[in-house]
Amino acid sequence: MSCFKVVLNNTIGMNGFVSTSGAVQTVAWCLSFERKSLSLLVLEILSVLCYFSESSASLVASGMQQLARKDEEVTFYCLKRALVQQDVEVRAAVMQFINRLPFYHFNLISFIK
Repeated sequence: MSCFKVVLNNTIGMNGFVSTSGAVQTVAWCLSFERKSLSLLVLEILSVLCYFSESSASLVASGMQQLARKDEEVTFYCLKRALVQQDVEVRAAVMQFINRLPFYHFNLISFIK
């Protein structure tokens, strides 16, 4: 995952990453709160992707939806669970990610309830 972060440090790497089929989904699928360091890194990468472009934000949103289907959960339930169960550092990273999500893709109000 650290290698992805290095690749994403410039526009060329970011464009290449975003245009690679399944790359963003693969990162989203790595979001597991069992390993704190991995979850923090994944949240950071997904947050940056949300800021990069509208298309990369859409890919992140789609990846999160696919993660939920894979885990047989409601979309974003893993984030809601992390806000309740994780320490303050992880909760802050989750909130930062939520704040960067494109609101036009989701009804986040229903997620928070």
